[in-house]
Amino acid sequence: MNRKAERIIAWIANGLSLIYLLFLVIGLFLINNPQFVEMYNEMNQQNGVEISSEAFKATAMFQGSILLISTILGIIATILINKHRVLSACLFIVAGLIGLFTANIIALVLWLIVAIMLFSRKNDKTHNNLKPNQQNGDSQKQQRAEVNSDTEMKKKKDNDPYIY
Repeated sequence: MNRKAERIIAWIANGLSLIYLLFLVIGLFLINNPQFVEMYNEMNQQNGVEISSEAFKATAMFQGSILLISTILGIIATILINKHRVLSACLFIVAGLIGLFTANIIALVLWLIVAIMLFSRKNDKTHNNLKPNQQNGDSQKQQRAEVNSDTEMKKKKDNDPYIY
């Protein structure tokens, strides 16, 4: 079955998740900058928040690792869409639930939409339970029926002058 819509939506969600992961990595590099640490401490003092830059860094690293796991699950599920529909849908749900912890809401919604589409649209059944001999017999019967209907029409035309 053609699952082009599911693949497109899944790759959009994966791309958004990768962009979010890229921003987290850039943020982690900024946390190591001494100027950023000073600015962060000043902002916390102005707002009255007591969170150290080390705690912020640890939280960002934890969030980045969780986001990386959900993105990898989303990519694996996208690759498996055509061959293993149910497994892929389950992986999208798990990736979405894991992505919920990282506030990756847009990708979460898109992954859940893809999972619902995969569960609702079943695969086409292309298998015929007929043996090749039976299929040939059926096609021969159809050909005979067509020939019989053509000869009957010719007889009717010959008998009735108003049929053209």
